[in-house]
Amino acid sequence: GRINIAACSLGGAQSALDKSLAYMKERKAFGKRLDEFQALQFRLADMATELEAARTFVWRAAAALDRLDLGYLHVVDGLGFGFHKLGEPMTLADFRGVFRGPLVGNCGYTLETAEAAVQEGLADLIAFGRPYISNPDLVERFANGWPLAPMASMADWYSPTGAKGYTDFASYRDAT
Repeated sequence: GRINIAACSLGGAQSALDKSLAYMKERKAFGKRLDEFQALQFRLADMATELEAARTFVWRAAAALDRLDLGYLHVVDGLGFGFHKLGEPMTLADFRGVFRGPLVGNCGYTLETAEAAVQEGLADLIAFGRPYISNPDLVERFANGWPLAPMASMADWYSPTGAKGYTDFASYRDAT
């Protein structure tokens, strides 16, 4: 859980740092570019160091979990949402380097990308979440080469009444 959150957040943090560096090269104060001010250089250097330390901490946490003989490590590895589109998250390959047990990937996979991740040895299996909402027969669709229904709206993911969302999407056979 927390390793996933940390791995996801690293992409957003890297993006923030990159955008700050670019901004400082464009903007001026007192006739100088902001990236020419030593105090700001030191502040950004500190940020970069903290980001690298956080990445190392997550990596070491995964290595420590490897020594606990866990059943598996589940990694939301950044292919589908959130901070991942902002910067580089930690990936299955990063975790595979330090965790020898079963590794489960998740987030934004298609049948093809899931199969590739397993075949390349990056994961032992891939879990699917969101595609199941609008495709209650997801396994059958994959097995038979049937098309997937469009992704459900986020409003359907958390319906408080149950009247809309998880229970009202048709299977492929019922829809055709």
